[in-house]
Amino acid sequence: METIRMPGSLGTLYGVLQMPASRGPVPLVILSHGFGGNFRGSMDWADCFTGLGFATFAFDFCGGGPESMSGGSMLDMTVETEAEDLGRVMDHFQRDKRFSGMVLFGQSQGGFISAMTAVRRPREVSGLILEFPAIVLQDDARARALEDGSFPAVSEVLGHTISRKFNETAVAFDLYDLIGAYEGPVLILHGDRDEIVPLRYSQRAAEVFPHAELVVMPGQGHGFTGEAKREAMEKEGAFLRRVFTTGDREGSRPMKKEKQKMSRVRKLEKQVWKVMKKTKKKDWQDRTAHLHCVAMTGAMLAMKRGENPEIAAMAGLLHDLYAYREDSYKDHARRGADYARKILEKLKITSDEETEVICRAIRNHDLKDAVGTPMEEILKDADVMHHCLADPAEKAGSHEQARFDQLRRELGLR
Repeated sequence: METIRMPGSLGTLYGVLQMPASRGPVPLVILSHGFGGNFRGSMDWADCFTGLGFATFAFDFCGGGPESMSGGSMLDMTVETEAEDLGRVMDHFQRDKRFSGMVLFGQSQGGFISAMTAVRRPREVSGLILEFPAIVLQDDARARALEDGSFPAVSEVLGHTISRKFNETAVAFDLYDLIGAYEGPVLILHGDRDEIVPLRYSQRAAEVFPHAELVVMPGQGHGFTGEAKREAMEKEGAFLRRVFTTGDREGSRPMKKEKQKMSRVRKLEKQVWKVMKKTKKKDWQDRTAHLHCVAMTGAMLAMKRGENPEIAAMAGLLHDLYAYREDSYKDHARRGADYARKILEKLKITSDEETEVICRAIRNHDLKDAVGTPMEEILKDADVMHHCLADPAEKAGSHEQARFDQLRRELGLR
């Protein structure tokens, strides 16, 4: 075991290098700890990987936690200072002839930083292992914004104090917009009972990465224990062997099929997400949820009625987007249809005929008392279903009750 110190973002950076018994160049696994942690929390994994024949370097981010051996304060730490630290670690070992390649391993916020760094330096990163990556930190930071959009001077997070700068840098980009550019193999492990970083964040990441495998750990929270921890290490060891012996990208292929099947909807979903976040409204997530619910309900109704579920989903995603962007419902159906057309033409994901079907449905979706084309009716019905079922105890509006009653009969609902 070799102690190494090098210049970091906020002072001296401290870490521990372990070499396997084998001779010759070996792959290096760089282990990044989570928010408020330190390298000691990574040492079980470092010992495991070293025992499998890989070199490991576990280090403390500058200002990464109260017991960090590196310099700096948590008040000065941001995702950018941690990304700089990881970059300096890579620079330190880049030309070391003892190593034949690098894999980044990160837990929680360390996983976020590892993914962020792989995108910026893809040719140097042979693979990624992400345990419960804290992609939620960007939404958490947005939730801390004040009414004027600024951030408080300091915030308390999980028992630690962070600065305004942490929040500002966290929301300066969207990690999901970036990670699709990393073409290397990715292994993501996440517990289905994680209350700090909900599983859905890793599920979405696995869809965006071109070559990712997601392993859901049953009964595990934010961290793996007992038999689950051993199982995670086994899967990670197998992943490392694949990366460095065959360059294999298996494991992502089953998910790749699903990506291709839903690629048009996913691409539009990504664009809608961007637009909604830029509104900077406190309820932007609730409004986005409405768009997603109408999209899913529309797809279901389309399947039942023999129509195209993709077109229905896209109409649902776009139907109120203009109103949410402008924060106004004035003539929103007509203007929303024009806005939807611009988005679809920009993304080039629909034919002219499909674009017309979607835009017509959006233009007329407020005419709940009129009967239109099959896709118009699907969008109206999906919109009404979410309005009425979002809170089943609340009585439906008079203009929607008749349509909702008809839907209940069609679907066999009481």
